[in-house]
Amino acid sequence: MLTEYKVYVNPYLVVTPFRDWMDYTKHYYMGAIRVASELGGTPCFDPVLQGVVGTGEGGLPGIPSGPYTEDPCSDVSAVSAEWELADVLIELSIIESGDENQEGWADLMASRNVELNMSEMEFTMLMEQGCPAEYVPGLPSGWETPREGSVLTIGQERCTCELSAYWAELLYGIECDDYRLLYWYHLDYLGHVELVTDPLGNPYQYFFYGAFGDVLAEQNTPWGSFQSAYQFNSKETDTETSYGYYGARYYAPEWSVWLSVDPLAGEYPSMSPFNFSANNPILFVDPDGRTIDPTSEEAAQLVLESGERMLGDRSPLYYDKDARQIKYNEFDKSNYSPEELEYLNRMVDIIDDTRSTRVTVVDNEEDIILFGNNYGSLRDMERQGWTVPVEDMNKGELLYNEVFVSRNPSVLENINGRQSERTLDSWFPSYVTLHELDHSFLYFKDGVGISNHAHADRVEHIDRKNRKMFRNDFGLPIKGDYFRHERN
Repeated sequence: MLTEYKVYVNPYLVVTPFRDWMDYTKHYYMGAIRVASELGGTPCFDPVLQGVVGTGEGGLPGIPSGPYTEDPCSDVSAVSAEWELADVLIELSIIESGDENQEGWADLMASRNVELNMSEMEFTMLMEQGCPAEYVPGLPSGWETPREGSVLTIGQERCTCELSAYWAELLYGIECDDYRLLYWYHLDYLGHVELVTDPLGNPYQYFFYGAFGDVLAEQNTPWGSFQSAYQFNSKETDTETSYGYYGARYYAPEWSVWLSVDPLAGEYPSMSPFNFSANNPILFVDPDGRTIDPTSEEAAQLVLESGERMLGDRSPLYYDKDARQIKYNEFDKSNYSPEELEYLNRMVDIIDDTRSTRVTVVDNEEDIILFGNNYGSLRDMERQGWTVPVEDMNKGELLYNEVFVSRNPSVLENINGRQSERTLDSWFPSYVTLHELDHSFLYFKDGVGISNHAHADRVEHIDRKNRKMFRNDFGLPIKGDYFRHERN
């Protein structure tokens, strides 16, 4: 039995088509991050959806060409997805070719045990399970009273509209447009949906996840029926299998693996092609390599600022918000000096490398935790930044680089026998970012077998060239003396 199929029109709109109606979910984004979803319904000829679902010869959204397009809400003139469904059913020999061109073909399909949408009985059962039959303690003010002429309270009407605007109006005469069914997603640092709230800030749903995405605890409001399909990593969770859909692959959180092979598996022979987030989901969203991968827009801005301080407005680097990656535009090498090209080639090599360079901005006193180990803060280390090459210990292969940069760096100085701490200038984090990216470049180039002393000498050699080009807030090259200080 086929029930309640959905049409994914684009990332912003999902519709459930009925014979004369569409229930829809509209998604709102900030950059690439889904921040809210809104539920509603509209007649199939509503101009709101014109050009979104697709317009047929009848001038109506999603109506295919044919003899019945003049009547947009007849049994045969439903959205195009319903016609596509007919093709599938013909292929499966559930209906015969030609049946879909007859009036009442949906009834014919139903008689052969095929349902197109949620039945009245199913809806009634869902409503009884998900919507409160009587007053619930903590119900928002006014929701416990019925509207004039209605047998349902305002809270029950809202809850019913959350299930289906179509059935809410058909069975109970509820005008769901009277309610703003908008829900906000509140994410943690890895993009997992932890809390869902309504426009008034009332909590609707809370998730607590295990490290690899299985839901260990879930809380739901007692007065609503909305269930967020977007959970771990903000990806859509299939309600029947509990698998997460990531676009190219499905992820099984209970097994902590992908259900298909990584297309870049050949680049990481030491790791399982089914591994998720390099088996370290506390730190990472599953990386795809081939880029400088900032963990926040703040980190991205530091990478871009370092390029601008080296090259001015001729820097080809840019931040792709949708991919959350630093990329570069094609550039004419003749427009750059040999020293500038040397810097640009390093950045291009890092971006084009199949291994990731992850850049994270931290507070100076924030503890850095890697692989379950607490390394203390950058201040404790007397560092302004830190690059950690992550390798396969069994094969000695470099997998990727972790870069940490302080947003408020400082140095300890010994002046006249007294130790003091000096906060560095506002431009300094961008220089630290440049310095740490050079570490990443050399780790990629030399591997992890090079000695610490040789690695440090090579970074210092690059630094001396950088300091001649890098411009401070006054547009002047920074001085080498700026970095000299005594430590006890």
